[in-house]
Amino acid sequence: MSEWDDRARLALARNGVRRELADTVLSEVEQHCSDSGETPEVVFGTPEEFASSVAVERVPIAERAERDRDGMTARSRRRALIVFLGAHVVVLGVVLWTAVGLTVPLTLAGVVGSVLGLAAAVGVVVTAFELRPSGRPRAVVWAFAVVGVLTVLTALAFTGLPKTSLGTLPAPIVAVLGIALVWWGLRYEPRVLSTGAGDWEKRLAGLLEGRHDLPRARAVELAAEAGQHVTASGNTAEEEFGTAEEYAAELAGHEPARPPWWRSGRAQNAVMVVTLLGCIVFGVVDGDTAWAFLALCLLFGAGALSSPVRS
Repeated sequence: MSEWDDRARLALARNGVRRELADTVLSEVEQHCSDSGETPEVVFGTPEEFASSVAVERVPIAERAERDRDGMTARSRRRALIVFLGAHVVVLGVVLWTAVGLTVPLTLAGVVGSVLGLAAAVGVVVTAFELRPSGRPRAVVWAFAVVGVLTVLTALAFTGLPKTSLGTLPAPIVAVLGIALVWWGLRYEPRVLSTGAGDWEKRLAGLLEGRHDLPRARAVELAAEAGQHVTASGNTAEEEFGTAEEYAAELAGHEPARPPWWRSGRAQNAVMVVTLLGCIVFGVVDGDTAWAFLALCLLFGAGALSSPVRS
């Protein structure tokens, strides 16, 4: 039962079940199986099915409404984004200090390319951590298009701009900046964004698709059904179903998830391969690749960690 228990505990966490409740329900499972002699798979199904049923039956709807399919809230997503970037900047500062020296030479190509690369990295993470889970999945296409343009401009800046010297930068400053970002991320309290009441049906469809990973057609269908019911009843959507976030969480508990292809493990492995090849190309084109390495590391890390690995 230990393997099932471990998988169930992970699945419970992903479904927003707190540790205390997870301990309680898993103890109940263990007691039931001990008394009956049955296996948890026979009685409770797969760990994922068990976790989903526990979340629906025993986690308050208001709490479930705040979380996506991976158990993350807006607060945890934004904190993870800031801490993630800060940790990379700390590592960069240490690498530059040890590999280049106490002071890092700045060039026009390196500065412009690094800024563009950092912007692309932030764009990838913000797209996956913020735009889609917040209920704006259609904005993801445009966001990734912007990220693609920034990535191309990054490569062009590193290879095409002059290598004229702009001075030097103390490497420890980079690490200190990273530490400051990590500290800010750990203390960050996100502002609650308000949404218009008139967009309830549209927001419901966006939350079902973006936050809960339902196929777009199914999300639109469920939102349309809710809208028709509201029209027939003569009440407001909130009076009939509650907030769009709460009703989306309730519907998602009974619908299979189908994450987009770019959140799959295969897509993230492709990002790794492309990034490593990019490092090789930059190494061939220009022997001084410290700033190029910065942008590529950030881009790779953003792509690899912007969402949980899925098979």
